[in-house]
Amino acid sequence: MSTEARTHEIAELFEYLRAHNATHRDKVRFAGFGVLLDPPSLVRWYWQEVKDKAPYVAKARAVYSLVRDLPHRPNDRDYAITEQDARQIRSFYTAFSLPEDQNWVYRDARVAENVRWWHSFTRNKVIYWAASAHTANAPRLRVSEPPVAFRSAGSYLRAWYGDRYRSIGCTFDHGTTLGPLTMPPAPADWFDVVLHARTVTPTQPLVS
Repeated sequence: MSTEARTHEIAELFEYLRAHNATHRDKVRFAGFGVLLDPPSLVRWYWQEVKDKAPYVAKARAVYSLVRDLPHRPNDRDYAITEQDARQIRSFYTAFSLPEDQNWVYRDARVAENVRWWHSFTRNKVIYWAASAHTANAPRLRVSEPPVAFRSAGSYLRAWYGDRYRSIGCTFDHGTTLGPLTMPPAPADWFDVVLHARTVTPTQPLVS
């Protein structure tokens, strides 16, 4: 889980879902949709330290091709998951072989495809949980740091599912995240101030 999601509120959400799964036949399941499924140390090593990434990309593609071409029964769900896992491995090594601006474009496109695949595979209701920049319906999203522009995963999902896909943004007033990184209260002209005033008392931080 990303650093910004490691809060008391998120822990309480998982406790609620655990209790739900213990008492309901209709279980809530978690699946990784992104290409950041490996330990951060591996990401840093591969992206920043490995100079020649071509052999890794070639091997990842070969693994996917090998799995894709395996004989299997029609509608074999175990095979389908295995193929999807191999596709994710290929996506990881491909994504972090690209320049940073292209990496963002590639990653959100793959995320959207993975969400659509999981929805088609399970036929269940799906919540795509990520940073608001990724879930938003933003076909021409621009990020100031690092300065990149890309089509968000949410914009693909809106195009595919129409109004059946809705994005709910998340924010907070102030607090300290792991890192550590201390976030001061938002400037007076930011919308976060209005949301904070309507939902919590001034002395209650949302992140600790």
